[in-house]
Amino acid sequence: MGQKGIKLNTLAALSEGEREHVLTELIRSARLPRNGQAAALDARIREYEVRFEMTSEELHQQLRAGRLRETAEIAQWLFLLDARDDTGGVTA
Repeated sequence: MGQKGIKLNTLAALSEGEREHVLTELIRSARLPRNGQAAALDARIREYEVRFEMTSEELHQQLRAGRLRETAEIAQWLFLLDARDDTGGVTA
C-alpha cells in the first residue's frame, strides 16, 4: 500500500470491502519493524546502561523507589526506551 494514513473522507467514500482492506494494511504496516530504528535505539540505550552501570529495568526500579532523580540524561534515556517500546497503539 505504501501510505502512512488515509483521510476520513477518503475512507468513507470507499466500499466496505475496500475500507476493510485499507484498514487491514494500515494495521499490518504499523506492526512492521522500523527499518533498523529499533537496533539504533537499542544501541543508544545500551550506551546509557553502560554509562550508568545499570540496566533499563534497574533504572525504572530506582526511579520508582525514589533512589534516583530524573536528570536531563535520565529523561533522554527514558525517552529512548519509550520510543523503542512504542507499539503505536497496536497490540498483537
